[in-house]
Amino acid sequence: MQVRNPYERTVSTFDVEAWVPQVVSKMDGSKTAEELGWAVAPAVPRGDVEAIIDALAEERLLAVSAPSRDVSGRHSRQLRLFDDMLASGDLIDASTSDGAQSILRNSRVAVVGVGGAGSWVVQALASAGVGNLDVIDADVVEVSNLNRQVLFRLEDVGSIKVEAARRRVEQIDPSIRVTSRNRTIRTVAALREIIAGCDLVINCADHPTVTLASDIVAEACMAMGIPHIVGGAYGAVLGAPGVSVIPGETVCWFCVRATASRCIADSLGFHQGAGSLDPGVACACCSSP
Repeated sequence: MQVRNPYERTVSTFDVEAWVPQVVSKMDGSKTAEELGWAVAPAVPRGDVEAIIDALAEERLLAVSAPSRDVSGRHSRQLRLFDDMLASGDLIDASTSDGAQSILRNSRVAVVGVGGAGSWVVQALASAGVGNLDVIDADVVEVSNLNRQVLFRLEDVGSIKVEAARRRVEQIDPSIRVTSRNRTIRTVAALREIIAGCDLVINCADHPTVTLASDIVAEACMAMGIPHIVGGAYGAVLGAPGVSVIPGETVCWFCVRATASRCIADSLGFHQGAGSLDPGVACACCSSP
């Protein structure tokens, strides 16, 4: 008997008795193990059915659930990826691929800064099917933006960035709800008013600096218990990687920043320039070596 593993793109060959393929053919995702046993009884003893299930599971040839029925829709390839992740145990917040997609559809994500990094982030979130997006920026589209900011076209030059971003998201997926906020975030209090109810906040802003913008986002999100990703860049040397933070579960941005600064100072001796990571002080929420 040959069994194809679509997740690893392999075919496994087994030397089995004639009745085994009969059992395997009934594993279509519609039956529990007990129901499968009844379906092949009395020809196949219950213990043999359980042994087949255990053997297939050990060989990673069992899917956790039946694959999504949406085989040709907008997110069909993504659903296939979720099926793969479920089979490998890498997707833990949903029991089906459709359930995983539903989580995205019901989520709300805020993106601070819709420029060189943020425009790509917004496009990716919209393409993935995140149902509610808050886009925050105070700039207008310039010709110089067009070579790297994926949401904007020549006809958008002179437009408010967040409005142009909203129009582009509506073209990607008209069902997504976009809230455009044409403003600069200067204080933690101002950001907290906006992100209440968000499931994730992503900082891609570089004003007044990447580090200070990330500080504002991190402080607001830590106080509200909101997962966040902080980062962004300006030019070739001023920037910060996208640090993912889950309050109470991971180290925070301030500890990452302090540790990175110490490592740079100790091992490379770089001068701390304007806008670069400054040493700061690690917070009490987590420990950092």
